[in-house]
Amino acid sequence: MPEAMGNRLTIILGAGSSHDCADEKTATQVTERYRPPLARDIFASRFDGILNRYPGITARLDELRMELANDQNFEEIFRALLESATRHRKFWPLQVPLFLRELFWKITNGYVQGSTKFDTLVRRVLESNFNEVMFLNLNYDLFLEDAIANYDQYEFSNINSYMPCSRKWRYMKPHGSVNWARILENCPTDASGWFFPSRLQEVPVFSSELLLVMWNTHSGDFYVPGGGSPGYLYPQLVVPKTLFAQKHIWKRPELSSRIAATS
Repeated sequence: MPEAMGNRLTIILGAGSSHDCADEKTATQVTERYRPPLARDIFASRFDGILNRYPGITARLDELRMELANDQNFEEIFRALLESATRHRKFWPLQVPLFLRELFWKITNGYVQGSTKFDTLVRRVLESNFNEVMFLNLNYDLFLEDAIANYDQYEFSNINSYMPCSRKWRYMKPHGSVNWARILENCPTDASGWFFPSRLQEVPVFSSELLLVMWNTHSGDFYVPGGGSPGYLYPQLVVPKTLFAQKHIWKRPELSSRIAATS
């Protein structure tokens, strides 16, 4: 059960919270193949339909899956692959955020129809006696955004909207989000001007501005609502402290709370 100091509460949401967010007994529909994976299952065969669009990743799947089958630690295996790429100046890891964005956005849209455990959490917490609530979400998906929007009739319209002054809640995603992006300024293009981020073979150059984006699932295009600077919107799945946390984390230094983990 969450613990807090005074009337301030911080809730940390890890991968397990999304993994177990739907109940077939209460949700309208649950599609099991889109169940949010835990870390070691992100590259599982059930996601091959998405993985096959990222050849730099699929080329490492044999090694990755064999190690996992031998009960090796996922984080250690993947870290070794990334370190190898750095040593040998291989840029396939730039495809990983592209894959994760597509995967977790499809999971958000396709896993469950109807109510989730996030809807229950949001209602109970925001109707509680706590004066201030911080949601600290370590997941990339948008289940919590949807629950907050449904309960509070709230629109996440830009990055600043995650820290509204007019609500009792604040919302941080330290690992980034599928709907956050920066312009990849040196994104490769073809003769027609189409972007091909997977072809990048140099250190990426990103714009400083962090943007909130939408996804047109029919065309596959990502775009900034209301328009924005031209360029490829590369997923921002790790947020630099100087651009988000230091600016937006509880602005009053006396706001401290004990952390309740629900992961």
